[in-house]
Amino acid sequence: MRSIVEAISPSAGSVARNPDLPREDLPNRAVDRLDVVQRLFGAQGYQGQISFDDAMLQEGETQIHRSVQLHPPRENAQAAYADGSTLKGRKFYMHGKPARGDLPLEVCPVGSRFALTLHFQNLAPGELGLLLFGLGLGSTHFCPKLGGAKPACLGTIEVTEPHVRMSTPAERYSDFDDEAPADAAIEPFLAEARARGLVLGEQLDAIAAILRWPNDDRNCPDRSY
Repeated sequence: MRSIVEAISPSAGSVARNPDLPREDLPNRAVDRLDVVQRLFGAQGYQGQISFDDAMLQEGETQIHRSVQLHPPRENAQAAYADGSTLKGRKFYMHGKPARGDLPLEVCPVGSRFALTLHFQNLAPGELGLLLFGLGLGSTHFCPKLGGAKPACLGTIEVTEPHVRMSTPAERYSDFDDEAPADAAIEPFLAEARARGLVLGEQLDAIAAILRWPNDDRNCPDRSY
């Protein structure tokens, strides 16, 4: 999720070590000059403002899918990602028909449903809107991917039925009824993210094209890679 939000916002990439990259492409380490993604997800010496609970399976049962064997990134393939000190772009895996192989994986079948809670604190409205865009909830729809078998066309998720609930510490400590706050509409947050320049339209369109779903006309290679 962080990678998606980085790609659609004016933020640096989460580069751990690459001395060949120009300084402007590296994340800032000064706490008072962190970009929006560093503030949201955290940085070295800075605790982020959001966190995810475990997504609990509500509908569906796991099953075995025989996929392909995936190899770790090859150290000698740096030319695929950079031309000297110039980055070629970011890497995302597309959706498609899952590859078939001999590696047994425990997976959740199509149609499985999960309950996921995202906690946030001290966010500006536009920052919350940026997160909603990253979940694929904007007018430019797409489906994120997660898990270790993304290259083999597994790990497609779609975020549906979003509920945004907000409260202040004063409200929580003064209300002894412990009633959940009412849901807030998400459209104003999405609009604020665009108005504040936190969502870059060209990058958002590119991500949506890569992560478009369904994408059944694309087959993942049925081989180890």
